[in-house]
Amino acid sequence: MKLDKPVFWLALITLLIGAYGMLTRVFVGRSEVNYGSYIPWGLEVAGYTFLSGISAGAFLMAALAYVFDIKRLEKLRLIGIIAALSTSIAALIIIISDLGHPLRALTSLVNINLSSAMAWTFIIFPLYMLVIIAMSWMIPKGDGRKVKALAAIGILLALVLEFADGAIYSVVGAKPYWNAGILTIMFLTSSLLTGIAFVAFIAYVLYSDSEEHMENMRNLRLPLLYLVLFYALLEFSDIVSLYYAKIPSDIASINLVLFGPYGWVFWTFFVFGSVLIPAVLLAFDGKKSLPLALASFFLLISFPSTKMNILLPGLAVPELKGLETAFVHERLMFSYFPSTMEWLIFLFCFSLSVVLVIAGTRRIVDKKPVMSLIKEVA
Repeated sequence: MKLDKPVFWLALITLLIGAYGMLTRVFVGRSEVNYGSYIPWGLEVAGYTFLSGISAGAFLMAALAYVFDIKRLEKLRLIGIIAALSTSIAALIIIISDLGHPLRALTSLVNINLSSAMAWTFIIFPLYMLVIIAMSWMIPKGDGRKVKALAAIGILLALVLEFADGAIYSVVGAKPYWNAGILTIMFLTSSLLTGIAFVAFIAYVLYSDSEEHMENMRNLRLPLLYLVLFYALLEFSDIVSLYYAKIPSDIASINLVLFGPYGWVFWTFFVFGSVLIPAVLLAFDGKKSLPLALASFFLLISFPSTKMNILLPGLAVPELKGLETAFVHERLMFSYFPSTMEWLIFLFCFSLSVVLVIAGTRRIVDKKPVMSLIKEVA
């Protein structure tokens, strides 16, 4: 049974549900968010790193397949490019929704501080999107040399983008929990992990009845398994090093992750949802596609929590003793859980990426009108 229609239908429904959150953000502003002065970043920032990570990972897989002409991934290359474009659009929307005055972001392109990791994301992200758009336009025309050249440029941009996203956290000396070189490697690894999982899941949804596509998809099983295990090793190494360093703020942050009010998120969504369950499914015989699709699904629904567990513990520990009681206000809190509006915005953006990749693949790869899919769903 093909899943393209049910998944497209579900994505459309969740997109419409999430649209309520986006409209609330547009007309009400940030009054409905649950973060404040002490915790200024929330689900939208974590959602951006998740979606931009998927985009970069999907693009790296596809671009490497184009540059090195990897035949084992031939059927997935263009799907990867479309997935990268779809998720980069969603990432752009969710990070714009986080800004109090989105148009002020343009000033960063005028007054550029090249020593800022965040400035590099502002520079690289538009260039990266232009490369993806150009490749999406050129690939169907069959201009192989230009596609390879663009893919090579895009690989460099995607790598810089992910390192810059990780460096936004890792270079902050005032936040010892973030201030670790391993964080940039974790960002790149998680990018490849979620990007490959997204492409594999979409390929199964659209082409489960095509043995050629499924054979290409199954070639992603071992790389995905190795990435799951490698990321688990990185996470374990980070936790152990934080405990052995015995820096009080680090200990407080990691204790929040493991045993705090939301410690169950780490054990449920990371340990089980992002490591154990996918690893078991990926260890199955590589001749079957369903276990790989299920592992990819678990990774995609579980990995946003990993981004939150990087973001929040670095902010949730007061730099000064007694700061949490010095001033009492709903915007001066060191605890945070996303509001309904924030969840709906994330739902909208992730659903949008799924709708766009299915519609885009239908139009660019299958060369069928998008409206025909909508009519079939209706």
